[in-house]
Amino acid sequence: MKPNVTISKNGEVQSNNEFVKKFNDKLFQLEKEFTNKIDGFLDANKNQPFIFLSATLSRSIHQSKIYYDYCLLKNISEFLDNGYQIDYIEIGPELHETIQQTKKIDSEKISKFAVISNNTNAVNNLLRLVKFLIIKLFQITLIRTNFNQSKNIGECKGLFSSYVFKGAARQNYYFGNELNSENSESAFCPVIIDTSLSDLFSTISELKKIKSPLIFKEHYLSLKDVIKGLAHYSNERRFSKDCVKTGSIDFLISKHLSNALFNTQSLEAHLNMFGFSKLFSKVDIPRKLIVSWENQASEKAIIYSARNHTDTETIGYISRPIKQNEFNLISSEQEVKNCLCPSRLFVTGKSALKKFHETNPKLNVSLGPNLRFRWNGDAHKKIKDPVERQNLIFLFPGENKLFESLEQIVDELIEANIHTQFNFYAKLHPYFKHSKGLNNNIELVDQKIEDFPNGAIVVSTASIAALESAAKGFRTVLFIEQYNEWETALHSSSENYSIPTFKDTSELIKIINENSHFTSIDTEKIENAFFNNSINEGLDFFYK
Repeated sequence: MKPNVTISKNGEVQSNNEFVKKFNDKLFQLEKEFTNKIDGFLDANKNQPFIFLSATLSRSIHQSKIYYDYCLLKNISEFLDNGYQIDYIEIGPELHETIQQTKKIDSEKISKFAVISNNTNAVNNLLRLVKFLIIKLFQITLIRTNFNQSKNIGECKGLFSSYVFKGAARQNYYFGNELNSENSESAFCPVIIDTSLSDLFSTISELKKIKSPLIFKEHYLSLKDVIKGLAHYSNERRFSKDCVKTGSIDFLISKHLSNALFNTQSLEAHLNMFGFSKLFSKVDIPRKLIVSWENQASEKAIIYSARNHTDTETIGYISRPIKQNEFNLISSEQEVKNCLCPSRLFVTGKSALKKFHETNPKLNVSLGPNLRFRWNGDAHKKIKDPVERQNLIFLFPGENKLFESLEQIVDELIEANIHTQFNFYAKLHPYFKHSKGLNNNIELVDQKIEDFPNGAIVVSTASIAALESAAKGFRTVLFIEQYNEWETALHSSSENYSIPTFKDTSELIKIINENSHFTSIDTEKIENAFFNNSINEGLDFFYK
């Protein structure tokens, strides 16, 4: 996410570190302001059917570059106002057109634009859409063929809903294994999204082994609904002309909407809207609906359908710590107003609770049980054990760029012959099993973090898995790319958990060779901040 820019002042070329540092600061500072801008755009287009389900407008940095462009626009304006010249800058076509039209920015002070577009050609985009529709129709057919419509879920204490994917369907990735018990008093509604055809068959096979009552929206979806969902998704590109004032932030937003590639999240959300609306209208569901919550478009559709067709209490459960850059997880004023968030939310750590209360105090948010990450407190002893350091375990992330950066670190360690002192292991992200290109000297492992050998050193980007590793007492070190702290920050900068960090291979070598770097890691503080193990009721917690 680091911008590629060259700046000068009074004819002298300056280091771009100053520009990048101030840009990074803006990423931390402008979250609330940006949220208000998006809310304003949504409110101005409130007559547009289901525009609130747009993944492009979700504020997620993984779904859209609008926030990146917004902060970059602010930074460019500030530097030009302070007498700098921009000699070269790489930007997207949406921001380029906005700058050209913005009266507040003197575009003549920018010598060269390199306009980088992520858009594929129309043919490729159409093929992606056709592939998605084929898989979706297969999904509807397979579920109707393999599963009967449940009629008795109203007798259950609660209905749980979460995403499922290959390898994480039978043992629920978000709610733990209680949903797969023969004595379960809970029903489960799986949501299969963004899958390949081969993974779809595997996921169906796993779901058939679940013992809890199951219910699927696919029983209520028709080909007509799929076509209607596609039509509604296409309408995202239609917005009020009052929202496209030349050079405004609304202009930037509208350009991103117009240029957006085919987005499976948006279309899935519309299909969820039609499927769940019918399901909730026709099936007697329990008094409590508990949805694994990340404020994504598909989840909003479920909550919206439930709140408009039932009097069931809607509960959102965030099963993991939240990163600094995931401000989109916290519902905005417009999302609350339009019944797009649960009536109550539960988080699993004090850090997340604090961020929610500071960002939107109107939300009903409390501490809930840790169903996804649960362990015995004895793990804290591991880090203090005088065990021979012989294993380096790399936790690879799900983002391509970070994956490649950590991969390069591994290659440089091997060039420095560090692999002769340690055994090298790699654990891949569950969503990102790509291992092509990994050095032959690194062995893939698929075990749980708590099963890592004592004394192992865990090397990771600033991921949830890294926090889990540190909290469970493993020697953990974080790779933080320079001038990209916002992208990788796991917690407020005001907090200090003493996890050592490195920006290049030489720093990592120094850390792993000096055990003293790990002795100050505050495992109990990390557990209390991010993993609430004090509530032990399991699923029964939600029935109180």
